[in-house]
Amino acid sequence: MCRDCDRRHWPCAACDRRDSQTCSRRSVASSRSKQLSLDAGVSIVGRFVDRFGDSIEFDGRRWSAFPRAEAVATLAIESLKAVGLSRAKAETLHRLACRITSGELTEERLAALSTPDALAALTKERGIGPWTATVVLLRGFGRTELFPPNDTGVARGLGTLLSLKPGPISTEVIERFGDNRGYLYFFSLGAQLLGRGLIAPAPDAPGNTKHPRGIGI
Repeated sequence: MCRDCDRRHWPCAACDRRDSQTCSRRSVASSRSKQLSLDAGVSIVGRFVDRFGDSIEFDGRRWSAFPRAEAVATLAIESLKAVGLSRAKAETLHRLACRITSGELTEERLAALSTPDALAALTKERGIGPWTATVVLLRGFGRTELFPPNDTGVARGLGTLLSLKPGPISTEVIERFGDNRGYLYFFSLGAQLLGRGLIAPAPDAPGNTKHPRGIGI
């Protein structure tokens, strides 16, 4: 199961960080989610991968690889819009794919930057705002000191998990997690995906002691 787009794709968008096109995958997975419901975002990424990615047959299933930046750079904007992207997102994705293909935007360069500098570099790219830049670094580069700003979906999910009042998550709650505050995003996302049946919990390892349900905050 693909942990990034939550469908049966091979390889998944985030699982193999060594892949040369990881920057492209991270950009797609992050930019498509802003202002979209989780279900809509999953569907769009699924169509994008199915339509433009290479595929193989294995064990009676069709597995699709995430489209490489070189392939995305050759696509027409209308082709990208056909999977459900808005024109603005399609143009941003195409532009980023061209920059990745040319070597102007690389995973190695971003990984070498401090988190503030990486955020600044990403937000200089046309079409990438603070939320997308934060999620790219959090999901793709493991910068768990970051927490996506003004994410109503995450706030809603955490509110349910932590029995908080409806509305934005307070800064005090987020700051109590320190440099691991980014895990709040993953807890919220994981809970929502589990609730929709899009992912399944990992089986307990033999002899593993179960943790009590719930956490105190």
